[in-house]
Amino acid sequence: RVLHHYSPDFIWPKSSYSIEMENQTWVDKLSKNDSSTLRSLEELSGVNIHLSQDEEEGPQRKKILKLAGGFGLYKQAMKDAIEIALPTGNLSYKNIEKNYHDQRKILEQEAARLGKKAVTQLKLEGIHPEIQKLIGALNWRTSYRQNQWYHTVEVATLAGLLASELGVDPEAAKRVGLLHDIGKA
Repeated sequence: RVLHHYSPDFIWPKSSYSIEMENQTWVDKLSKNDSSTLRSLEELSGVNIHLSQDEEEGPQRKKILKLAGGFGLYKQAMKDAIEIALPTGNLSYKNIEKNYHDQRKILEQEAARLGKKAVTQLKLEGIHPEIQKLIGALNWRTSYRQNQWYHTVEVATLAGLLASELGVDPEAAKRVGLLHDIGKA
């Protein structure tokens, strides 16, 4: 019966954490000095960054900058920072670091907004703003191709509906559903 009361929008946004390096000059700038710039950017963000070649054979093989691991929000901020720097050609550590901090601030504000949106949508109260921010940060993480923020809100919604059907406290069930993947943030 619960599914008769619930009709979600199925959204499967998946971020790509690779950047095609269309210009050999970009590759040269990022890989000079044995990739010290990339190592410094990794240290700054906690994200693994490396250059690799695409799978295609032939002279048109492109270099690809791949970002992996780390906190999803920081990974997105680093990707955005590098993509902002690419068209200008200013791929110095200082420039990308500034872009990274700017983008990180924007994404942290978005995470806070998404966390508050989830709590408001579920009609829950008393969830600390830092926990809300972590819930929002799930937006930059996927599991089995599913966006974790959408998944978390969906689980909380279904938990509340199930609890109502079973005669248990729906608010407590929604709270547990909302927080069930908080460790992934």
